[in-house]
Amino acid sequence: MQIYYNQLDNQLKDNLKPIYIMTGNEIYQEEVCLDKIVKTAKNKGFIDHDVLYVEKTFDWNVFDSLNANLSLFSEKKIIELRFLTKSVGKTAEKKINEYIQSHSKDNVLIARLPELKAADFKKKWLGIKDPNVGLIRLYPLTKKTIIEELSNAVSKYNYNINKECINYIADMYEGNMIAANQALIKIDLM
Repeated sequence: MQIYYNQLDNQLKDNLKPIYIMTGNEIYQEEVCLDKIVKTAKNKGFIDHDVLYVEKTFDWNVFDSLNANLSLFSEKKIIELRFLTKSVGKTAEKKINEYIQSHSKDNVLIARLPELKAADFKKKWLGIKDPNVGLIRLYPLTKKTIIEELSNAVSKYNYNINKECINYIADMYEGNMIAANQALIKIDLM
């Protein structure tokens, strides 16, 4: 099931999926999504948060052993796969597909994939039609989206910054939400 960035909050209120797959080239949105999923999972009793960094030489046996429920007293856990590669690779596709077919209810898997090609979204291993999978495609930020994000930050953290300043920051840092957010914090501190 595809979930859009701006719909994640509503989806997490309804239910926490056992598998989330994020793909795109927007680090800021990826971190925001990760924080929301992890916070929701922790509120539902998923205590441990293990992060595995997937490189070309990654040992998938580590993932298999982490995924295995080895004890009656083991905690619910969050398993995060962070891909440091430019592509996913056949072995990773196979492992993700296996996990989708036989996932554990005691784990939440968050796979942070590199940006995929359009043809990849037709492949079965992404679990697009599986109700247990939340596929989050991250698209490049537009000026409008940056203004919305900055306005949300101003409200959330009670910054004393007006709309004209937010528009100026969005113009200055268009396409780079991390830098725009840092500029917002610096302005508030001044």
